[in-house]
Amino acid sequence: MFLSIIYASLLSSSHAADGGSILSGEWQSTMQTVSFDISPTNVGCTEEQIQANECDFDEIQSSITSSYKINIQQTEVPEGLFYSLIPFHYNYTDDKDYSRYPMSNVTYAEAALFANILSQVTGKGLCYSIESDKHSDCLNGLQTLKILNNYRYGDVSSTLVKSCKELFSNRDLSVTLAKSDCTGWRLPTENEWEFIAQKIKTISKQTTHYADSHSKNSNNEIDAKTRRVTDGSPDPNGLYNFYGNVWEWTNTPYSVDREEKEYSNLYSVRGGCYLDSEKAMRSTNRYAYPKDQGWSCLGLRLLYSN
Repeated sequence: MFLSIIYASLLSSSHAADGGSILSGEWQSTMQTVSFDISPTNVGCTEEQIQANECDFDEIQSSITSSYKINIQQTEVPEGLFYSLIPFHYNYTDDKDYSRYPMSNVTYAEAALFANILSQVTGKGLCYSIESDKHSDCLNGLQTLKILNNYRYGDVSSTLVKSCKELFSNRDLSVTLAKSDCTGWRLPTENEWEFIAQKIKTISKQTTHYADSHSKNSNNEIDAKTRRVTDGSPDPNGLYNFYGNVWEWTNTPYSVDREEKEYSNLYSVRGGCYLDSEKAMRSTNRYAYPKDQGWSCLGLRLLYSN
């Protein structure tokens, strides 16, 4: 059992329904989850749909072959939650105006690191293996610290801060999912994301943040930004902004046929963002992004398995 990282005023002794400790205070609502029973099915489009131009060429069908339960965050990870656990991140800000907006500009490795830290905070096992001595230095040090809510670099040892900062400044870390049946926090696979998306039958501006005619300025240019992670209304599944707002990282390396991993540096991201049109807000829509790069239109949403 991993020791919990103790953040004063951020962690409480209360327990969620699954028995794990939860974050208290203003970020508790962003840690609420929605449960889904994954079951064998097909996702993606048939060859006939692709040939009829009903789907893009890479939206090829894929199969889910097992049954299990997942619990996915109701919202995208907001900046405030991310920085409350990782105040040593190189983009750290305590700007309260943006704390409720989705965290973006994070690489795949940084998303995995955040998931590992969140797993420790909530008493879950780590899902990701990260090849860096700074990873163990940073996490082992954090296990024994009491970091105050008004944390600043001077509050902890310079050695720990250096290890953590170096870890997060390496945008090309080697990250692997330790085991597919881990019970800690992790990113969804591409198929898991699409399984959930298939259950969203209708799209509206209340539940989905995308670009339309009202998003454009007098020069017919899109003039919009992300919205807070709990803005709008939840969809019928209870999820906020599952489509739109920001694209979301998945655990799946991108390939055109969803089988051969010919693009080792690209990972699949899903959901579309506030710059995309309503047409992009569909369950089969795929996009690839370099794993060692961040983007203002790309964030994350985590889940854990039972």
